[in-house]
Amino acid sequence: MKKYIFLCLSVLMPLLANAQGIKGAWNGLLEAGPSKLTIVFHINADGTVTMDSPDQGATGLPADVKCLQEDTLSIELPQLRAQYTGKFKGEEILGTFSQMGYSFPLNLKRGEVKVNRPQTPQPPFDYTMQEVAFQNKGVDGKTGLPTEGGEAWLGGTLTYPKNFKAGMPVVIMVSGSGQQDRDEEILGHKPFLVIADYLARRGIATLRYDDRGVGKSTGDPTKVTIQSNMLDAQAGIDYLRSTKKFGKIGVLGHSEGGIIGYMLAAKGKADFVVSLAGPVLRGDSVLLIQNRDLLAVSGLDEASIEKYATALGRVFRYKMSGQQNKFAQTPEALVPMLTADIDLLPELRANLVGVVKQIDSPWLISYLKYDPAADIRKVECPVMLLIGDNDKQVNSAINFQAAETLFSKTVRAKSLFKTYSKLNHFFQPSESGSPLDYAKIETTISEEVLSDIGDWIPEVAK
Repeated sequence: MKKYIFLCLSVLMPLLANAQGIKGAWNGLLEAGPSKLTIVFHINADGTVTMDSPDQGATGLPADVKCLQEDTLSIELPQLRAQYTGKFKGEEILGTFSQMGYSFPLNLKRGEVKVNRPQTPQPPFDYTMQEVAFQNKGVDGKTGLPTEGGEAWLGGTLTYPKNFKAGMPVVIMVSGSGQQDRDEEILGHKPFLVIADYLARRGIATLRYDDRGVGKSTGDPTKVTIQSNMLDAQAGIDYLRSTKKFGKIGVLGHSEGGIIGYMLAAKGKADFVVSLAGPVLRGDSVLLIQNRDLLAVSGLDEASIEKYATALGRVFRYKMSGQQNKFAQTPEALVPMLTADIDLLPELRANLVGVVKQIDSPWLISYLKYDPAADIRKVECPVMLLIGDNDKQVNSAINFQAAETLFSKTVRAKSLFKTYSKLNHFFQPSESGSPLDYAKIETTISEEVLSDIGDWIPEVAK
């Protein structure tokens, strides 16, 4: 929602006159310590303004212009508790971005930020794409009892390679956490579309679908759990089998989607699994390690990281236990109660309050509690587990070490576990692995990873 700007002048007309002169997009690079974020302000002639942070996937953040004079611009961002103040110098605005007591230089220049995504497929396509829909009935087929998440129709795209013949393999693609479209689009990248295009040219069919509440899929996204996500993917597999067109059916899952691949394999639903950075540890452990790694790459000192990890662990355990405390119902009250003996930096304490506000979602509680170990031990099909060594969301070393003990010797003998040098969570080339780089990197997914997937699937799908 856009808000009207106000200014330090006494009437509105001078504001609108000035806005006419600076209307349009203004972008710049905010250097906050080791982090670099692209910031874009959109100033409109009618006196409205919004801010985008494309590197974080944030758009249309409401802003108030507090002062707009001949040589000065002052913008307030209430949601972020931040301010920007700058002075005009020709076609630039030289200024400072301030938030929570910290200030960083931010100089703006006219223009939108252009992104280049060279791997995104463009027509004409040398294969066939079919719009399909399949149903998760929301009822357990054996007991007749309602299942988590309830009923939903999932809309998707079934891609057939050129010269498709019955009996060819097919892969259902399962996205990572959060509600995403069938392309798993993030920050202008469409990794599932890129993978589907590549596999089609390698003679492999794919089904990718919109998550609940996204695109052409129905269902209530607020009721999603890791179990309901698995059942949606299972409904997709059942649909593919019902067509009687395909041979082996595999699951290609990214992050949480990789976990769902293990779950489906344990049930005997998948003939093979391609797990792209699919963790093998319990959810709370994954997120604690993830937070440590992300804070480290942000440049925070080790002592502060450990304090935050300790506090976050307490919050996780409290919420997983289902405890209620009448004196600490709000996040603002709960965080001090659980962390009274921990000297947290103000910005980390504020971040922890934000985490608590989100943690009661059915999905997050289910993810924190879910331990894939039991399902992994039941897996009998081949598994391709790939992780980049600069993945700061799923730690490659820790997860591969656990995978070597969890998957049986028989499964490991017919599987492929591979670490990729200097690739991040999305298998993009990255020196830091920071999520703040995802939008800046033009590569959607490493060609080496695509090639490995394209080579491995035909071998195990014979």
